[in-house]
Amino acid sequence: MARLWASIFLCATFLASRTHATPVASHSSHHTSYWLGAIHHNGASPYNNDTSFVVYRNVKDPKYGAKGDGHTDDYAAIQKALIDGDGCANSNCSGSTVFPKLVFFPPGTYLVSQTLQISMYTQVVGDPTFTPTIKPTPDFGANFILDGFPDTNGSYWNGGNAPLNFYKSIRNLNVDTTGVDPSVNIKCLNWAVSQATSIRYMTFMMAEGGLHQGVDMQGSADPSAKDNSGGSGTMFGDLTFINGDVGLTISNQQFHFRNLYFKGCTTAISTQHLFIGVFQDITFLNCETGILGHPPNHTAFNSISLIDSCATNVTTVISAPLQNQTDIHAVVIDNFSSTKVVNIIADENATVILAGNPTGSMKVSSYARGVVYNNQSTPVFTDGQAFPVIRKPRKMLQGGKWFTKGKPVYSDLAKSHVVNVKDHGAKGDGSTDDWAALQKILIHNAGTGKMTYFPAGVYSISRTLYVPPCSILQGEAWSSIRADGHTDWNDELNPKPVLQVGGVGERGTFAMTDMVVEPGNVYPGAILVEINMDGEPGDIGIWDCVFRTGGSAAALDQAFLCTTAGEECKSAWGMVRITRSGSAYLENVWGWNADHGIDPTPGANGVSIQTGRGALIESTKPTFFVGVAMEHCSLYSVHSYDARQLFFGMIQDETPYWQRDNPAPSHWMPNPKYHDPDFSNCAPDDINCRQSFGLHFDGGRDIFSYGSGVWTFQPTQTYDIWIQHSPKNLLIFNPNNGGSNGQWTNIISVASGGNVTDAANPGGWSGGLIAAYLPFAS
Repeated sequence: MARLWASIFLCATFLASRTHATPVASHSSHHTSYWLGAIHHNGASPYNNDTSFVVYRNVKDPKYGAKGDGHTDDYAAIQKALIDGDGCANSNCSGSTVFPKLVFFPPGTYLVSQTLQISMYTQVVGDPTFTPTIKPTPDFGANFILDGFPDTNGSYWNGGNAPLNFYKSIRNLNVDTTGVDPSVNIKCLNWAVSQATSIRYMTFMMAEGGLHQGVDMQGSADPSAKDNSGGSGTMFGDLTFINGDVGLTISNQQFHFRNLYFKGCTTAISTQHLFIGVFQDITFLNCETGILGHPPNHTAFNSISLIDSCATNVTTVISAPLQNQTDIHAVVIDNFSSTKVVNIIADENATVILAGNPTGSMKVSSYARGVVYNNQSTPVFTDGQAFPVIRKPRKMLQGGKWFTKGKPVYSDLAKSHVVNVKDHGAKGDGSTDDWAALQKILIHNAGTGKMTYFPAGVYSISRTLYVPPCSILQGEAWSSIRADGHTDWNDELNPKPVLQVGGVGERGTFAMTDMVVEPGNVYPGAILVEINMDGEPGDIGIWDCVFRTGGSAAALDQAFLCTTAGEECKSAWGMVRITRSGSAYLENVWGWNADHGIDPTPGANGVSIQTGRGALIESTKPTFFVGVAMEHCSLYSVHSYDARQLFFGMIQDETPYWQRDNPAPSHWMPNPKYHDPDFSNCAPDDINCRQSFGLHFDGGRDIFSYGSGVWTFQPTQTYDIWIQHSPKNLLIFNPNNGGSNGQWTNIISVASGGNVTDAANPGGWSGGLIAAYLPFAS
């Protein structure tokens, strides 16, 4: 332990220097010094019977043959690398986790003549030291260059269902359409996706003027059905859009967008369909419109939060949909600065709501349009008004903005500093107990600046895997750490972590990316991830990871054990716990209690399973949830207990499908040690009341929520957001709820009295919506 403490300063400095990709001009070299392209790869898919299947693919390898010289048509070579051996790259397959692929692009300019199609469980990664570029041929036509929701002759992959389009990502890759005639409606990327997806560190360079577009979300061949078929996303960020007609077209249920830069786009963002969008650290430069809120013939946004953003030389920053008291379209602005902006907000009829300063500068500290609650029960409908400036803890800020931290890519990490766990005793075969090998590797690497690399596979462990301070865990195509084969996790009253990040009182750094943590059996005492370690903001970070129970081939016996509706198996105690001694930065994390099987295997289809809790946060140090989803958990999605200094970006939740037949607490034993809600506020036979909470705020202070969406599948559900013990300086913006064949009674409820009802605040997902809830602000 003394060695670990002595290395805290070293590892903090190491991680800080390796967290961001730096986009630079493409390089003509056919080789790469970047660690990912230089190391030995031996990942495998344990549940794929094809032993010749290869996970890691370098597009320039002779097997595929891409040149990257800017002259050769590399379409066929790259497409082969993207789907080689993939039995799910077609419209007949609704999904699969058994074809994991990491497709690597060394530096170069890759000319393509046709659309590149990306299947599920695929990570596309470019070299961030000399970012590669995809360029279409001049005669490419009005098509997508990259397609994250492909179709074959009009039949979309993933069974034609974008809300089931999971597990795919792109990073460190540029797209350049400037060689195509500006009058052609070419689009860089189709991203009609759902959870466990991301695009990062990309630049979309388009012809000036004309019809070129950056990112679209096309989930249906029928234009009239586009608004309801674009997917259910979580987060993407660190993107640049240059020129073109539209930079980003959104047709999706929800998203958190962080660090987007738009320069010279006619329209930066078009929200054809969006229930809840959190736009954080957005820059609009020399654009006619920043956010076009209601494009013709589309359903528009229901609510957006624009925070820590700026605009220069823009005509209208937000063109907002019309609203009234029965159809709310909320806008929240926090910390916005502008220079030479004519209108900050105007409605779709060009009526000015909030004027800018066309010749000078202007700052908007805090502003809301929609319904504002200044006390616990009285709504104030407004087409726009300022509210008191938000009091933000200094430690949560960076340069006057909320702290953020991009996904680490370790651009200058040496090949010799990558430790492949399969080269040091771990098997990742889904059957060998890898605990001893992994624990030894993690302890040895801690504080050395070395990365612990998990090639694709399923790493079974029989007891808690402890991660010391100053550790880096890097996955490959969603490598899995799976609880398996032991009784450590059987006692729900004495739960234990599967992955334990630090010990109580320890400080240091931790980074985990591109990984899955899951149970391989029924473990009612399993906390999938527990964070005890503290550091400076962002020092303990998790990016692009999934905590799941069931739904995949790796779920093993759960399908056979969990078959009785109304007596759902307790697959895990909870997804993630951040203890009082810990702090964390979570970005694009999905906690998923499976409601269906992704794989067509027996183990994936244990539909009668449950996870007790989503995220339990007891931390008092700055903690950030940036685009986080927690779905189908029995007691709550996110619960903060006496927590302090919490930032919530977009939080997405779906309630349990099955809970009406097994009402909360759903055979769980509420444990006061872990602050579980006991639903004593509900009558014993009140099924509408005895349903999982979306967000549960229990005491604490300095808690800021910028957008939440909770979906119910019950005919009626009473509570969404539950507040008790009077949190201090709690501010809630743009809470949405809705349902499929169901409805809500309340958006926000306070245990001591006071409800924000859906009936008084219609909007959002056929449910309720308000712009700002401020009774606890201070």
